[in-house]
Amino acid sequence: MMRFIDKINFYDGESKGQNRGRTLVYDIAILLHTIKNQINCPRFLIHDGLFDGMDRAHFIELYNLIENTLSQGIKFQYIMTLNEEGTLNQNFGDFEK
Repeated sequence: MMRFIDKINFYDGESKGQNRGRTLVYDIAILLHTIKNQINCPRFLIHDGLFDGMDRAHFIELYNLIENTLSQGIKFQYIMTLNEEGTLNQNFGDFEK
C-alpha cells in the first residue's frame, strides 16, 4: 500500500531557511538550464548572504554539486558571501566535506 502526502506542515511556514533554500534551488536550476541549452546568458551566479541561517548541510551539498558540475567540463562562476562571524574553516571543515 502506498501513501501519498497531501500536505506538509511546517512549524514556521515561511521561515528564512526555507525561502533561502527555494531561492538557491531556483537560481542553480536556471543557471544550469541556460548552460545546458546554450542560451546566451551570463554564466555566473552571485548570492549575497544566502546561507545565513541555513543548515550547513545545504552548503556542503551545493559545494558537491558545483564540484561535480565543474568536473564534467561545464564552466561557470558561483560567487557568494558568508555573513557570519568566524572563518569558513571553523564552520565547515574536512569532516563535513
